[in-house]
Formats: sequence, C-alpha cells, structure tokens
Amino acid sequence: MTKKLFKVEIDDLVYVMAKSCTEAEAEARYEISKSDIKMYAYEVKEDRYDSDWKDAIPYNSDDDKTVGEICEEPKAQKEKKEYMEKHYQELPFK
Repeated sequence: MTKKLFKVEIDDLVYVMAKSCTEAEAEARYEISKSDIKMYAYEVKEDRYDSDWKDAIPYNSDDDKTVGEICEEPKAQKEKKEYMEKHYQELPFK
C-alpha cells in the first residue's frame, strides 16, 4: 500500500505521509513527542492545504516532495488524461 498525505490536527497542524489515519496519528505523535493528547487525522484528497505547508516536506516522507507538489499531482494527472483523451487519434494504418 502506498502512502497518502494526511492532515493531523493536534494543538498545531502537521502533515504526515502514512498508509492510514492510525499510522498518521502515530507518526505525528512520535514527531511532536507528546503522549497524552487528542488528535485527528484526515486524508488530504484535494489540492487544498494550508499555505504555510506548501514548501514543507511532510513528516515520514520517502522523498523530497513538498506538500504543495503532492497536492498538485492528481490535478496534473487528470489534466494530462483529459488532454490525451481529447487529442489522441489512432494511426490510419496497422
């Protein structure tokens, strides 16, 4: 299973790469070194994120992609797919 971007709300806001909400919460808890706090994790499904995190690399990331880059990827893939569907033509010969 590949990691997804999650927004974890604690006393502050952090972004974490994880495979599930539970893993995201655990990773956030580890990163901020607090053990008795309530936190909530939400998968980031749209290109909406806090602008303060645009150029930041999320905790537990496997690469150097920023939150902004991760959030823009699905939009770019969708635009590429739509372009290909609109402009693709089969060659007239086999």
